[in-house]
Amino acid sequence: MKPMTSLRHLSDRAEKKLLRHHARFVRRLGDPRVPEDLAVSDTVLQLHNYFASAIRAYFLSCCSAAIDRAGTPVTSAMELASHTDAIDFAVQVLKPGLHGTRRKPWHMRDEPAWYDLGNLYRLSVRLELSNLQVIESALSYQTVMLERLTHFRHFYGHRNKETCAVALKHQWSFGLAGYRHPTSLLLARHPDGSQMLIEEAFTDIRAVMSLLA
Repeated sequence: MKPMTSLRHLSDRAEKKLLRHHARFVRRLGDPRVPEDLAVSDTVLQLHNYFASAIRAYFLSCCSAAIDRAGTPVTSAMELASHTDAIDFAVQVLKPGLHGTRRKPWHMRDEPAWYDLGNLYRLSVRLELSNLQVIESALSYQTVMLERLTHFRHFYGHRNKETCAVALKHQWSFGLAGYRHPTSLLLARHPDGSQMLIEEAFTDIRAVMSLLA
């Protein structure tokens, strides 16, 4: 996802993208030719990557004086002339050991873990972003699934006993028990029957991106 000049437009674009991702997931899940495990694993990997990309785009948009919800440009205590400089600052703050070994521009794999919302908060504090209160409010959103999405992503990326065990241990936090595979757990519905666990990831990402706007 690319940075934008308006945080509201960024949020709206994320909303549309997530709706398309969800529609694709529903289609594939209902297609007898597509194994459930494939539909779920592809969706988890895509969602995790997309969320990281969206937070990265949000950070860069803020550093580029994007328009906030009040209609004013986001300001910062530090002037960053380009997106390259903003990424360099992020690496310097969050990965100081790496920053001392190489120079910008940085490869994507060397950038901070954008899916970790704590990183966005730490960078926002260091930069004294004018919309810090909005960011703090968005990050206070109560989510169980989003905090655990990375562990499911690790399972589908590596598929070993260790990553499986880590993913499955989270079923207790959802009020569920007895699931022996991450895919069956993600396809399970909440005890209240509202939605499948994997669908909560869509809901949570949409909520966070909307609150950040």
